[in-house]
Amino acid sequence: MRKAIVEVRKQSPRGKWPKISPDIYVMIQVVPHGAIPLKRLDKKAACNRGILLLHIGEGYSQHRGKRSSLGKALEVAHKQAAMMNEVFEAEEVARILGDPKEAPEEIEV
Repeated sequence: MRKAIVEVRKQSPRGKWPKISPDIYVMIQVVPHGAIPLKRLDKKAACNRGILLLHIGEGYSQHRGKRSSLGKALEVAHKQAAMMNEVFEAEEVARILGDPKEAPEEIEV
């Protein structure tokens, strides 16, 4: 069974002084059954393991409120991950029961 996991990672700001760019990013990794979730979100390693990485947003570490870009990205990521996990569970139940009519259609991202 696949599973959607929300990941929040830090990165160093880019550019010359003053380094002004988002330093935290939010991603969802969709991990297939039997694969180990990535500790370092690398596109090449994800492709080799069959993991799908979805970039949701980014923000600044000092701004963590609900109205900040980081807060909004986290809210969207948690909603999408919960929705994906519900669909994955429904697919698994339909697969176990053997009724393909009950399986929901795939999600387009």
